[in-house]
Amino acid sequence: SQDDNTWETNADACEKLGIPYGAYLYSYASTTEMVNSEISHTLRLLAGHRLSLPVFYDMEDGVQAALSSSTLCSFANQYCAGITAAGYKAGIYSSKNWWEGKLSGIAQDTIYYHWVAQWNSVCDTNAAYQFWQNSSKGSVDGISGNVDTDYSYVDTNSQSPTIVANPGVLDEATGTRLL
Repeated sequence: SQDDNTWETNADACEKLGIPYGAYLYSYASTTEMVNSEISHTLRLLAGHRLSLPVFYDMEDGVQAALSSSTLCSFANQYCAGITAAGYKAGIYSSKNWWEGKLSGIAQDTIYYHWVAQWNSVCDTNAAYQFWQNSSKGSVDGISGNVDTDYSYVDTNSQSPTIVANPGVLDEATGTRLL
């Protein structure tokens, strides 16, 4: 029931056109059994696809807000380990507030990729990260409506994530960090 009905079409098109892509799962897990189910769900959808970017685990659902930081960090590591064991790159996506609070136990970890959402002109989190989602109101030619915009500060072709302190260069005109 949680399958994205455009997943196959989009993944196939990216592969056909040589567009780098990854995957993303919004987690509702509140138990280790649910995390295992989410791993199985993800791997079922990924079967046969050649992702060039990581598979991200989005941890910030309301059901998870009541869980301890150590439990959430354990869930993140469990999911990423399952995805990595299947041969994919893995990472965790969450808001700045969750990285600095609920996920602070893995905020400086260098095992998996980190993607922080902070809709702002600069990313000022104290968490280490390789990807930054800076807006939910961006635009892209050929796509109608708002789109999320992101920066990547890492070469995902490397064997392991490299945490970059203060990634990018500040663009004085816009106040954003660029590669």
